[in-house]
Amino acid sequence: MVISRMAKVVCLGSAVAFLFGCSGERPETGYHDFNKVQVQFFAPTGAMVTVGDQVCGTIVPNRSHEISIYTKDSSRLERTPEETATFNLAPGRYEFKYTGLSQDWDGANIYGDVQIFRVNECALPGAQDMIRRTFIPVALPSPTTRLEAKDSIFPYQSPAGLRITYSDLGRLAAGDMVTKVVFIADLKKIKCCLDKLEVEYVCMRGNQQRLRALLCEAKLDWLENPCDDDFIKIQCELKKLELMMDENRAKSARYQALLNANNVLIRREMMVLATDEVLPPHEDPVEAASYLGQVVLVMRVGGRHLQWGCEPSEATVSIESTESQTVNIVETPVVQ
Repeated sequence: MVISRMAKVVCLGSAVAFLFGCSGERPETGYHDFNKVQVQFFAPTGAMVTVGDQVCGTIVPNRSHEISIYTKDSSRLERTPEETATFNLAPGRYEFKYTGLSQDWDGANIYGDVQIFRVNECALPGAQDMIRRTFIPVALPSPTTRLEAKDSIFPYQSPAGLRITYSDLGRLAAGDMVTKVVFIADLKKIKCCLDKLEVEYVCMRGNQQRLRALLCEAKLDWLENPCDDDFIKIQCELKKLELMMDENRAKSARYQALLNANNVLIRREMMVLATDEVLPPHEDPVEAASYLGQVVLVMRVGGRHLQWGCEPSEATVSIESTESQTVNIVETPVVQ
């Protein structure tokens, strides 16, 4: 047990030395690598965002950036000197820690992870070009994002973009989890699906009228002979059909919302934030978004505490198989 712990310490030390380097901080790289997704944290001012990797079961801080002051118009275009807290992330999963909440949550930290997906150019032509020239802005709680507006379909609109709202913070404080999904919608596929739904709805409307006519005739027979259950069967069939029609209309409305949001008609792909306006309720957002396009980023933020940088000191209980059955409590040393 001691040997395994020493090996873990050596592994952790080597990882820290590799990640931080001689200067103690690993500089941001990858601006020239178009295969990486650029994630930009732009609120609040003065907050610190740290991205870490899991090494030997421990989260090792990898890169840290401080959010600088933005202009009044909230534009996030590149300026000199650089004002952004930007991370260029290759496909994979990263833990992040956010320190520096506004005065309402002074001293609190937010822990979560960011999962970056690889975009398949064959499945959606133009998706890689979208990744190469766009970035995903993330707004964390601040006075500028206090307005509890409805999330927009576009992840880059301010203030209602990809953001952790004050209501989300309340859920995190209670131990809940918040999931944000960004995907590239296939507008051509969505238009074809919408046309198909419209045709299916016309067929269901005709079937509905037929069942209603049959229901009127079956009702007369049922009044004369209550043992005749055709009236009940037709009612059940009609109800099932009406539920399918409601689902068809709801799906059509979600597809239409995506198409209406697009004001650039000469493109096939569009960066979209998964909201209840475009995704069906009570379903896995990643799976539902994958049907409409290709998922680029998934951010999961939870209220559970995560230990960063060193192994926590916990008490482990071991029971010795002796006649006295004594219990020894061994305290795990803290790795500095």
